[in-house]
Order: sequence, then structure tokens, then C-alpha cells
Amino acid sequence: MDHLAMLKEIAKTLSTGTKLDNMLLAALKRLLDITGLQSGWVFFISKDGTHSLITEHGAPPALVNNDCRRLKEGGCWCKSQFLKGKLQKAVNILECQRLERAIEANDGLTNDTTHHATIPLMAGNEAVGLINVASPGKQHFAKEELELLETVAFQMGTSIKRFQLLEESYERQELLDKTSEFTGVLHRPNGPRTVQHVVEQMQLTYGWTFVSLTIDNQGFEVGSRQGKQFNAETSVDTQLSSLWLQIQNKTKVPQDVLETVMLHISVYVERIALEEEQQQLTRETERHRLAQELHDSVNQLLFSISLHTKGLSRGVPEGQLKDGLHHIQHVTEHALKQLKHLVSHRELPDIDDSLPDAIIHYGRLLQLDISVDIDPIISLSPSCLETVFRFIQEALNNARKHSTSEQVTVTMSKNNDQVTLQIRDNGNGVDVAELVEGFGVRHMRTRAAELQGTAKMTSDSDTGTTWTLVFPESEEPI
Repeated sequence: MDHLAMLKEIAKTLSTGTKLDNMLLAALKRLLDITGLQSGWVFFISKDGTHSLITEHGAPPALVNNDCRRLKEGGCWCKSQFLKGKLQKAVNILECQRLERAIEANDGLTNDTTHHATIPLMAGNEAVGLINVASPGKQHFAKEELELLETVAFQMGTSIKRFQLLEESYERQELLDKTSEFTGVLHRPNGPRTVQHVVEQMQLTYGWTFVSLTIDNQGFEVGSRQGKQFNAETSVDTQLSSLWLQIQNKTKVPQDVLETVMLHISVYVERIALEEEQQQLTRETERHRLAQELHDSVNQLLFSISLHTKGLSRGVPEGQLKDGLHHIQHVTEHALKQLKHLVSHRELPDIDDSLPDAIIHYGRLLQLDISVDIDPIISLSPSCLETVFRFIQEALNNARKHSTSEQVTVTMSKNNDQVTLQIRDNGNGVDVAELVEGFGVRHMRTRAAELQGTAKMTSDSDTGTTWTLVFPESEEPI
């Protein structure tokens, strides 16, 4: 068979395989059949200097006994020259060092094989391994034979590289799938809530031997550490933390995949930190709300009890004393009811049933005569309704505390989408210019802001004090 036909046959064999070792074995057999050579073996040599036997055919027993130990272990001249970059073309090997060691150890018959040709497997300009061929009694290969073997080796090297790239593509896709799985777990609502859980999930997803994550000098580790060296590592500085991720693994971890993982971890760490800040802010807001609610409700009721107690202490007829004690009991029970509401944080049922009745009832607790006129077409959400009621409560408290008023008028009307609330008392008024706003007035303005409205107070010694609150009608919760 001429050389061109032989190369075509081998190329056809190399193009039909789906598994690298099977494909190379078939090509090696075809090469040996066509050239009449007896044996051959193929090495893949990695960049770190280790070699692996991909396939062999017809090698003498001295090399293949004990699971091809002589081919799989140790070094030789051809491997040494390959690693030094000096093996650029097919050459004759005077004597095979692997066969020499096998003979010395009495590993088996050599079948009169003593020499071989060695040819680098090339993929373009990259050397990926070696192919050695031999025959019993053959000690020299002609130049023409070596050139033909070089051409075949180039075909085989190209196929090896193609399979390597394909395998790397599969491995990379698998890593990307695992990264998608890991980040999905990391960012889901019920995902890991501690950094240690994140590290454990990382090792579980990727199967890495050892994972170490350091955040601001605090370390989190999982797995079995082997020595001090790491296969891969990366670091990142965020606005909140400095992170350092180190990996030990049997196979290489692509740097870009590791950096992607680190990016998601840094986002997770920042999110957790922000959530903790938000929780702290929520707690502070809740404490502020509770203080405001206590001032608006329970505190005012206790103030009413205090006023009645002082009045009773001055000495009153027995009948009035009984009525006064009954009133104190009633106000105390209402204060306890308000306190239970604050603890359970439920809507006030009397507000939901009827805002006018709730206003009148609260006025009675303060011994105020309340007149209420609310436009029935006004519709407010429960949260808006409670905020309005708290605003009215504070206005009534101020009327009871700071003026001699006994009568208060509460009106609420609607013009387009704007609601106007007015609370007017008949007291002696205050000097607005010299008024120092206390806790209660500040809370009234806070309530107005919660309703996205404005609050204004006017006061006159002849007409009393009027609070006007204007806000948009909203059936949605605030």
C-alpha cells in the first residue's frame, strides 16, 4: 500500500472513534498492520512531567506483564528528551531502557525486541505525547520510515488534542452546571444563612477535597486538607469585607469559574450583612413605634387616672368618691386593653367597627364632650384609619392637658381625593409663636407624614385650638 493510501486509512480510523483509547488502539493496530511492525505503545505526557499509557498493542511480555508496569512506571531516554523539548521528530532509540530494566528484573520474554523508534505526537506546535513502535530483531528505522511515522503521529496527536478539548468542554460545562446549582442554592430565599453553611454547600456541590474561605481574618473550612499548597485561590475586596477563597482538589479548578463562585459569595456576604443592618433598623423602628404608641394611648390614659386621683385626694363627697373610683377602674381597664393591643399588634376592633364611636368613647375617658361629623363616603385602609385615630387621640390629649376645654368637635370631609380632618376645642388657646413642640406634637407631625399629608395648628384665646390634617384618601395600606 502506498503512503497516501495508508495515511487515508489511518485518518479514517481516527475520525470514527468516540473514545480516545479505543480510537488510538484501532489506529495503532492499523499502522502496525500496514507497516508490518510487531508492537507499539502510546504515551500521553502532561505538562507537569507525568506520563500515562494510553494504549499498547503487541508489546513483548516483559513490558506488559504485571498490568504493563514497565510501561506505566519510571522514566526513559525518550521521555526525558521529550520533557527537555529536544524530541522534535522521529528518531531511532539505540536500546530501550524499559526493556533493559525488565530483563534485569526477569519480568518476562522480550521476543527479541531490543530497539524501537520514538515519535512525538504533535498537535500543531504542541507536543502531547509519544508513540513507540518496534519489531523483533529490528534495530534501525530508515529515514523514509521515520518520516511516514511522523505523519501518522501528527494525525494521532491532532486527534488526541481534539479529544482533550472536547473533554475539557464537557468538564467546563459540568462545572458551569454545578456553579448554577450552587448559586441557585446560595441566593434562594430559604438558602444557607451562615458562611459555614455556604462553605459546606460549596464542597458538596463541586466535590472539592478541601475548601477554605476567609472573611476579614475569620476562617471557615471544610474537607480534608493535604499539605500547605492549594490548587487554586482568589480574593476580592468589597465595601464591607475582604474575602479569600482557597481550594485543594485532585483536578484543576479553572480560575474563571473560581472567580465567578467568589463573586456570588461576596454578593451573598454583603446581602447577609445588609439584612442584619435592616433587622437592626427594623428593631429600632419598632421600639420607636412602640414608644409612640405608648405615648399616644396608655400614657394618656394613665395621665387621666393621675388627674382623677389628685381630685379625689382633695376630699369629695362619698357619692362622688364612688363615681370617681369607678371611673378610675374603667380607665385602668381600657389602658390594659390598649397595652394588650400594643403587645399583640392587632388592629383596634372599635376603630374598625366605627371611628366616630371610638372617638366619642376615648373622649369620655378624658371627660370631654365630643361631637363627631365624618363624611361616610370616605374610605380608608385599616392602617390609615389607625393612624388617623392616633392623630385624633393626641389632639384630644392636648385639649385635656393644656386648655380648659370641655367640648371638642371632630370633622372629616373629602374634596376630590383629599381628606381634611379638623379637631377644634373651645379652650383658652395657646400662643403658637412661643409654643415648644413636645413629644406629643412631634408624633402628630410624624403621623401626618405617615399619611403623606400635612398638619397645621391654629390657636386663639377666644376660639380655642384647631388642628387641621390634610392627606390623600387611600384604601391601600400605608
